[in-house]
Amino acid sequence: MPNMNLIVPGVWLGNAFAARNVQSLHEHAITHILSVLQDNQPQDDGFTRLTIAVDDADDEDLLSRFHETNTFIQSALEDDGAVLVHCQQGVSRSATVVAAYMMQTHSLPPSEAVRFLRSKRFIVWPNPGFFTQLEIYSRCNCDISSKEGQVAYQGWKKERDVRYAELVKRTENFQVLWNHRKPHQSISGPSEPSSVEM
Repeated sequence: MPNMNLIVPGVWLGNAFAARNVQSLHEHAITHILSVLQDNQPQDDGFTRLTIAVDDADDEDLLSRFHETNTFIQSALEDDGAVLVHCQQGVSRSATVVAAYMMQTHSLPPSEAVRFLRSKRFIVWPNPGFFTQLEIYSRCNCDISSKEGQVAYQGWKKERDVRYAELVKRTENFQVLWNHRKPHQSISGPSEPSSVEM
């Protein structure tokens, strides 16, 4: 699997290694780099950069950043440049961002956007939480700033926070049970076989 794959003219999807390979970036005429991960990215290296600091976790909020990432990608193309969108592996976070861009610019539903990305980079697989956010993005016509979009976004956030609170509660309950567990009784192992005189 290449470190980066061309999705549509000027838009590349790849991994963290691709973002660090300056020679390859120049060979592919990359001018903009969109990093979707927590790692610190180099600055003042000649590339126009945007970093969205998120983990690859279901409850991370990419939905509220799609307008920003779409604008960044589009600005690279309008400047006659090329953009690399990457995360650590080029599988989930960055793929979700590129899928959102494809949905907005090519009027694709989420499933078709992801399917198209997989036809270019077969390891693409947004995590379930990110795919849900793509579905919400589609339902509000790729405009989260609209009234409908804000209702959908706030509804998603509320459901996310409820799930997180339930997880915390279950974790705390488990901790209480663990702290009050009875100490394990030692269990002796099997006895040595007795020797038999022949």
